[in-house]
Amino acid sequence: MRNTRTWGLIMILSGGLLSLTWLVGTVDVQADDRTAKPCEPGAFERADHFLRHTFTFQGELGLSEEQARQLGVIHQALKKDQVTSEADMRTIQGHLFPLLHNDNADLTAIEARFKQIESLRTGALMTAVKATREAQAVLTPEQRTKIVALLMQERQQSGQRREGVLPEGKERN
Repeated sequence: MRNTRTWGLIMILSGGLLSLTWLVGTVDVQADDRTAKPCEPGAFERADHFLRHTFTFQGELGLSEEQARQLGVIHQALKKDQVTSEADMRTIQGHLFPLLHNDNADLTAIEARFKQIESLRTGALMTAVKATREAQAVLTPEQRTKIVALLMQERQQSGQRREGVLPEGKERN
């Protein structure tokens, strides 16, 4: 009976750790820029994607000084929120791991920690969506059209580099 109970607890803990790894892995804001398209789930995992590219293409977009300043303010606020969210996530994880390793830990307490993690993840993603929309509102319709075209061109070239069609050092036109 004891071995069965221990085995069951090990399976629950393993499943919990796997779930936690998946949840935490999706919050990573350092994810590869090429892994998701802008409109697919997972695109806003890289929360500052749109803003970073807007700064990269600042010259091609013809951003005014005021637009660049406004985008900088939005970007700084987003980065500040990301740091806070990551710290909160680490704190919750610090409370979760001892529960996962405690044979007598209440499952509702473990579930509550997982729900807190999911809530933080959702909040971080919504903050990224809002920041992206704020940044898009700063741009003129022509600039929004231009950034979409530039992002599509870059994504196509990025895919070609991964497939070996373009040399690694080749940059966009």
